[in-house]
Amino acid sequence: MLAKKYCLKGKANFEKVFKYGDKHFAAMFGLKILKNSLDYPRFGIIISGKISKKAVVRNKVRRRISEIFRLNLKNFRSGFDVIIICRQPIIKASYQDIEKEILSSAKKLKLTKVDKRPT
Repeated sequence: MLAKKYCLKGKANFEKVFKYGDKHFAAMFGLKILKNSLDYPRFGIIISGKISKKAVVRNKVRRRISEIFRLNLKNFRSGFDVIIICRQPIIKASYQDIEKEILSSAKKLKLTKVDKRPT
């Protein structure tokens, strides 16, 4: 489970990210990002009732995404608020597919740290 300090909470915070943030869309989700003044990233997950009428399915997707963020927290750059807005194809995707798409989108948006090791 993702620690509370890494969770984006409150209507005002979500509205600020939606109003001023940059957006990126993938097949399974959309991402909204905004720079913040904190020393750590914060994540918010939005999964509508339109995705699935069953709360069990929506909560399963929410837990998967939260776990992906938790396990890859060290790879994300600090100082960003990230909101993930789920789309319909995410409910049939496997954990590995979701993880791969989230990490590739984060890399495109330069949300991940640059590895400075020589190759």
